[in-house]
Parts: sequence; C-alpha cells; structure tokens
Amino acid sequence: MPENVPQNSTYLKYYLYIILILALGYGVTDYKPVFSGLMIGTVVSLINHWILKMRVERLSKRIVDNVKEGKKIKKNNSLGTLIRFSTVAIAVAITLNQPDTINIIALVIGLMTNIFVIIIDTFYNSKASFTHRGER
Repeated sequence: MPENVPQNSTYLKYYLYIILILALGYGVTDYKPVFSGLMIGTVVSLINHWILKMRVERLSKRIVDNVKEGKKIKKNNSLGTLIRFSTVAIAVAITLNQPDTINIIALVIGLMTNIFVIIIDTFYNSKASFTHRGER
C-alpha cells in the first residue's frame, strides 16, 4: 500500500487546511455555534476517513497474503462500519446536549467534509493530468 501514501497525506493536508480555516472563522466571526459544528463534524470526518483507510489497507494486505499462500479468504472481514457510525453518533449526542454552542446542521455539513475532500482532490488531479497531457 505504499503507493497510496502521497494521496493520504494530500487528504490530511486538505483536512488540516479546512480545520484551520474553520478555526479562523470561529475566532473572527460571531457565528461560533456554526463554526464549532463545522469543526467537530470535520474532525469526526477525518477520524472516519482514517479508520476506513486503515481498515482497507489491512483488508487488502490480508487478501494479497492469502492469495499468495493459496488460502481461502475469510468472510468475517470488516471495514469498521460500526465504529464509524459510533463516532458520528457520539458527535450528534454531544451536539444535541449543547444546542446553544454547537449547530446540528453545521455538524452534518462538517460530517460530509470527507466527500468534499475527495471531490477537491479528484478535480485537482484531473486538472493536473489534463494540463500535463497538453504539454507533450
């Protein structure tokens, strides 16, 4: 899985930039509940992204090792769905206990940061490959 390391570090960089911008918005504006919800959602999205990445790497390594050894692949492999749902449930529970300090809609938007990061990276890479192809 070493070929995915640059992509994963790029995702981490995007997440850190987004969290930095949200922290700046929290400190500068009067919309503290919105920015706190966005920050908590983004952090949970980062944690879920990392959990999924680690589980996929472990599962793919296990599959490759089993195929090389000629063993049958076990069917009880998991990608950590219950753990990822639990992190979201904890974030929602915290938000529902603090409705004055954390906005629930902003939390949900922050939880979707994973999708935005992947879309941003896809557009950036497609643009880079398109301009690189044109320069031949």
